[in-house]
Amino acid sequence: MESKQQRYDINPITVNGIKVSHVVIDQHYQEKHSDHMTDELILKLVQELDGRIELPDTVSGKFSYFVTLVEVDEKQYRLI
Repeated sequence: MESKQQRYDINPITVNGIKVSHVVIDQHYQEKHSDHMTDELILKLVQELDGRIELPDTVSGKFSYFVTLVEVDEKQYRLI
């Protein structure tokens, strides 16, 4: 199954001193997590990163990949 990506423009946030104005969400999460995860929730989780300093887990070309815990509505999520 080929995974698709969706790009969203967001209200700018700053992560690691870098202004982020769009997010690319790979839709592979829908295979196992569609019962509780949506693009809208992921975008809400991303907003929680504003002002944080995070070390990337992996860097590949122009993309940096992060794995971090984010809490929203008293629930913890692992944001990748």
